[in-house]
Amino acid sequence: MTGDELTGSKPPRTRGLPLDDARPRSLPERQRSLGMYLLRRAKQRRERFIRRTSTFSLRKELARSAYLTGCVLFDGLALPEPIFLLPSFWGWIVSLPVLVVAIWAEVHVYQALFSLRDSPQTRP
Repeated sequence: MTGDELTGSKPPRTRGLPLDDARPRSLPERQRSLGMYLLRRAKQRRERFIRRTSTFSLRKELARSAYLTGCVLFDGLALPEPIFLLPSFWGWIVSLPVLVVAIWAEVHVYQALFSLRDSPQTRP
């Protein structure tokens, strides 16, 4: 045994492979791995969509959309008012921390009310 094998200093992907197998991957291999990655992502998106449709009612979806719309309007119209009312940079000094705190609170309220719960999926 060599020192590399004992200490494990070789990268994990090359351990146990002959040197002639440690080569750059060919174009078909990279395309295949990219295709598998894209299929896995599409499957995850589809499962999230199915889980959301099974756990959310139409009323909750409408409430979620109304909440997001209200947050965008509040953050875009109401919070920047000090920028226009106070002179020079004082408006920015007041408005930016308030905006950060408001967005933080909105994210936490969104996660509390509208996040997907990890529930066991039932397959037909």
